Amino acid sequence: MSQKMQDDIYRPQIGDKSTPRPQPDYEDGDVFIFNQFRDISAKKTIALPLNIIIICTQGRMQLDVNARTLVVESSNILICPTNTILSNELFSSDFECKVMGITDRFLQAFLHSNINIWNETLYINKVNIIEAKISDSIFYQHLYEMIRLLIDHEQGPYHKEMMQLLVGETLLGICSILSKNSNDSLTVDSPRAEVLFHKFIHLVSSNKIKRQPVEYYARNLRITPKYLSLICKRISGKTALHWIEDYVMEDVRYYLRNTDLSIKEIAHTLGFPNLSFFGKYIKRRYGVSPKVYRKQLRS
Repeated sequence: MSQKMQDDIYRPQIGDKSTPRPQPDYEDGDVFIFNQFRDISAKKTIALPLNIIIICTQGRMQLDVNARTLVVESSNILICPTNTILSNELFSSDFECKVMGITDRFLQAFLHSNINIWNETLYINKVNIIEAKISDSIFYQHLYEMIRLLIDHEQGPYHKEMMQLLVGETLLGICSILSKNSNDSLTVDSPRAEVLFHKFIHLVSSNKIKRQPVEYYARNLRITPKYLSLICKRISGKTALHWIEDYVMEDVRYYLRNTDLSIKEIAHTLGFPNLSFFGKYIKRRYGVSPKVYRKQLRS
């Protein structure tokens, strides 16, 4: 893509009231609900810092997703990872849809051990459209109606948690469909780079101590660290180190939020050399100590 085309891409900060679009009907920093896709696109080339889920309930939409022309029809679910470039949208007169935006942080935290099916579908198999059964489509429409009711309902002390649970249930349901539709990507016809990326993701996710240097994973795959990083960047848009850090931080959040292990025990379990190093690691990423971050996660 040329530099001029890159410069023409609209990259809004979601929820920033100073920009006219896109303004969500609901947002809590991790979950964003939009009334219509037109509210987001405004017929311009756009790349959102969110995972976008569009459930088509009626009509038809055509658009370019990372320069691939796709058609979304009734009962289809379109999934676009973070920073996917969307352009050239065309809508039928009766087009209607439900739209959710989800940060990578929420996706990793909620799906946890189920994140692999999401990554494999989008980054390896490069599937963006799910053809849901009519019964599945109706189910998600009703689930979305519950989300809309919650948006309109007077906010109580657990409003955010209730909203995230409903959105999380939608995510798990979609992963269930992905799992049913998934084919083994490790076939003789698969490009070697995609096979290696699949193996890398499996290695990281299944490793008890995920915080290992890129060299460690490259050695297990019998390739150079540079080649591993190039593969990850080409297929997913993220470096090998970025993927490792994502998985490490998800483990950190999981242990801090869901266990009663001490900070020192968590640091040891996750392979950090000492408590001081672990504290600096969390501070560098979140600006607070592990103890304070644990309170934030549980609040």
